[in-house]
Amino acid sequence: MGNKGDKGQDNLLVLLPSGQVARRMRALQKAHYEACGDFSPYSLPICIVLGRCASPHFDRRTFHLDALFSSDDVVLTDFGYALHCSADLAEIQRSLSIEETESGLYFSKEKPVFTGEFSFKADRFTLAMLTPKGDGGYLLLQ
Repeated sequence: MGNKGDKGQDNLLVLLPSGQVARRMRALQKAHYEACGDFSPYSLPICIVLGRCASPHFDRRTFHLDALFSSDDVVLTDFGYALHCSADLAEIQRSLSIEETESGLYFSKEKPVFTGEFSFKADRFTLAMLTPKGDGGYLLLQ
């Protein structure tokens, strides 16, 4: 059993895209699930996982980025497969004092299956935190 500080290590700082981008991603994730049965896209909300955060607190902020996501640019992150973000997330990670790691719009734990090529842009993201629940899931704090 760890102390309070240890539990905080599991908090994740994330960027949430606009509702339109989230709906587009859920449709892509649903097609992935229907093609291969991988349920992992539903393990997290539609978000860019920036990294782990020791503090249970965060400042609510909005970031304006020119971000492009496409089926041609998938990266493997510490949290699973993600659509690479064309915007400089390392600068945001540094400003939030979290470790710089590969990040993108979380897609799934297994390699994504796409039914066709796509690309879309996003320009506004809201900072949020995912905090672990006892059942292995996360609670979204906005």
